Amino acid sequence: MQIEYQNSKQDFVDYFKTVLKERFKKSILFMLLMLAFLLYFLYDGKYNWYASLIIIAGILIFILAFSYFVPLWRFTNKISLSIKTKPNYAEPRILTLVDDGIKTEGKISGNSISRTWEDIITIKIVGNFIFISTRSKENLLLSKRWFSSKDEISEFINSVQSRINIGVPNFFINKSHRSNKSIKPRYLIGILCLIPLVGALIGFGMIMFGIFQYRDKWVVFIGAIGILVTVYFIKSNDLHSKSSIKNFAVGDKYELNDLVKQIEFYKLQNGVYPDSLKQIDVKGEMVIINDPILSLSECKNTLFNYHRIGKKYTLFSSGIDTIPNTADDIYPSLQIDTAKIGLIINRR
Repeated sequence: MQIEYQNSKQDFVDYFKTVLKERFKKSILFMLLMLAFLLYFLYDGKYNWYASLIIIAGILIFILAFSYFVPLWRFTNKISLSIKTKPNYAEPRILTLVDDGIKTEGKISGNSISRTWEDIITIKIVGNFIFISTRSKENLLLSKRWFSSKDEISEFINSVQSRINIGVPNFFINKSHRSNKSIKPRYLIGILCLIPLVGALIGFGMIMFGIFQYRDKWVVFIGAIGILVTVYFIKSNDLHSKSSIKNFAVGDKYELNDLVKQIEFYKLQNGVYPDSLKQIDVKGEMVIINDPILSLSECKNTLFNYHRIGKKYTLFSSGIDTIPNTADDIYPSLQIDTAKIGLIINRR
């Protein structure tokens, strides 16, 4: 069986585009699920879902550039260089099925390449192309347009398939069948993923290589763990997160208790309670009049709630919801009889 063909630069580029699209389709669901999980994990009530969708779109554009446009640009340049340096890449050639394997010969240069049946790994249809992969890396690309009919395509594929001892994609082949020069993932790099921030970048890179180069689920898994480690680190150190605000809410009572002492001391010195907390100025001592919860929640007015009512006063924190006079308001908790001082506590 003989087939005359002539691959152009566009043939190689179109084939590579098809490969990239197939890889992207297979991994897009996984990437979307991972992004949704991360955004849900990071979501802390501060951002709306519209902003989250913009973040997802931005990340997907970055992934698309990293996994499609950049590899395509590099491949196109590589093929252009190969065609310039090796004319047989684009010259008319004749393919012949012989007893020992597949032989291709240039019609102009006479350059001949033989691929034995033992050297051929697999033959498969990829879009409008037939791709034959070999252990010697002398891969062969044929466009369907070089065949006269679908029957001829089927006959060619069956003829090759019947003479090779494997029929599954290259990445499922047993390690003993692979070329000794094949690149294997180095899982130990995953240790670097445990480093916060840096680990997220390494983890993202491992996910991309795990999907598009190694096709190894463990590389992808290790990369995802690396990103989650950084996410957890950021969450645990984010002073604006709900968990951090709750921790500050516990300390508010102690701040309020101390502030009561400062207010009572102010009255001893001045005979009246201050009109506002800003009037309190004790030299040599640090007086905290700003509510940490309001400060972290980025409210305009961050002072504790203080109101002078005649010879009495009220003092409390607005609580986690940052709204005064609600169920989660925080009041001083003193071990003394408040009837002896001017503090009024709302016993709701």
